[in-house]
Amino acid sequence: MVTTVLFADGKNEKESQAKKLLAHLHREPFHAERICDKIVALGEEVLPALARISKGNDLATRQAASRSAAAITWGVSPRCFYIIGGGFDQIIRLGHIAPTEALKEKIKQLENAGNLEGLVDIVKTGHPQASLEAIKSIEKTGKETAAAKIFLSSLQPIEWFFAGALLARSPKKVLECVLEKLDSRKESDRLGAISALVVGPRPETVDLLVKNLKYKSSLVRLKAAQALGANGGKQALEPLVKRLKEDKDYTVRAEAAWSLGLIEDSDKAVEALAVALKDKNGQVVSRAIESLSTIGGKPALKALADFAGNSQNDSLTRSRALRAMGQIGGEEALKKLKPFFDKEDDAYSMVPSVIGSLGKISLPFIQETIDAAGEKDMKTFRKCRLTLSSMGAEALPLLLDLLESDKNILRLTGRTLLQALAEEDKDFEYDRAKWEKYFEENPPDKGRFSR
Repeated sequence: MVTTVLFADGKNEKESQAKKLLAHLHREPFHAERICDKIVALGEEVLPALARISKGNDLATRQAASRSAAAITWGVSPRCFYIIGGGFDQIIRLGHIAPTEALKEKIKQLENAGNLEGLVDIVKTGHPQASLEAIKSIEKTGKETAAAKIFLSSLQPIEWFFAGALLARSPKKVLECVLEKLDSRKESDRLGAISALVVGPRPETVDLLVKNLKYKSSLVRLKAAQALGANGGKQALEPLVKRLKEDKDYTVRAEAAWSLGLIEDSDKAVEALAVALKDKNGQVVSRAIESLSTIGGKPALKALADFAGNSQNDSLTRSRALRAMGQIGGEEALKKLKPFFDKEDDAYSMVPSVIGSLGKISLPFIQETIDAAGEKDMKTFRKCRLTLSSMGAEALPLLLDLLESDKNILRLTGRTLLQALAEEDKDFEYDRAKWEKYFEENPPDKGRFSR
């Protein structure tokens, strides 16, 4: 039985682009919200494709598709669903359920009457589609500022989301009241304003967000660090690096590390994140690994490889660093991963599959490893099989070669993995010519998992 093909060709170019972007999530990416940014930029044309993908079996892909669709529909930043997390899942989960005709009619009547209080009450119900329709009606009445003030005065994070949605849709009318809250003496005011800026980022607010990085409340500092990841800009780099190095609260340090991964490539960010790998708190270390993976480049790979190679570090976290190296990819990643291939430490158990995720550039290394292995070196053969299995269709040239190996274990490996790439029940045993002809006529899908 073959695994379901997740990514068929799109009906149009933009759908195909969206599916290609989502396909990257199969290699355990970090900062998936950056992929969502690119999908959202494609516009409403990709919504049908996202709706289909959001019903698939792969959790990461399904979640990214759903969050991208919600961001397009609401006109907000997809990063807010990653930053704020589960609290706004209802916006995504119930977004496909349309309000009743009676409720639609009520919203229309409230709009015609200019009844802001009634429209705000409907928004507060939290029914995604009804809330969105009510927000659109508020815009038509021209009362976005008054509505935003109501939502920002609440202590409910979901209402801060609604304020952010209004900010994203009508920045000229809503930004001023958000800026006032950012400089308020009340902690809840600042939290509401910062949350709104996560939903509807505005680059002109970066300086005030940086100011909030120094606020006495660690929760405000944490939220400010998150918002800088949404609003970005290189002017946030130095303040975030300072928080990462000096903040006494590990949650603030962790979010500073996360946000550094969303700022444009920077040697300073990589340097600070490499130092953060020595942080005593595991959450900070994990966030630093994610961001190093996202930034990429030789310095990031070196920092991750050094961390993974230190046996004094936690085994699971070292595994995470190795996966991050695979996410960066390329020849340099392969070079750094090779020394871990033969190691038996539990932290390195996934190295073969990570090397496989690098694609066809790993084929020469696997061929060399196979050639150097002894007849009874079953551990090496098993690792090579795992690598080839992780490569999927890109392993096809070497799998065909294995059919002609003088080692039975390798011939069987080639045959078994070729079967996994073929349609159900296809088996030409060890006949290379028939396998080659079959795959010429039926190219294997690169997104397909092995059996």
